[in-house]
Amino acid sequence: MSANTSDDSRDPLCANPQQQREKLTQLDFLTLEMMGTSLEELRELLDEEELQAYFAFLRRQSSDLDTTSP
Repeated sequence: MSANTSDDSRDPLCANPQQQREKLTQLDFLTLEMMGTSLEELRELLDEEELQAYFAFLRRQSSDLDTTSP
């Protein structure tokens, strides 16, 4: 057994390929927003960390729009 304490979902040799996903990008978040994805659907698609990152992205987008409006 290895002393490596990394998460198995990040291990390229992990037996479950569904757990091997890349981090979502701002473009992914923008796509979800433009699709009008419901909160229920978001909870099914994203893990808790990704969901928090998505809402942080929305707050930044909203803040950017507020500062650039005439």
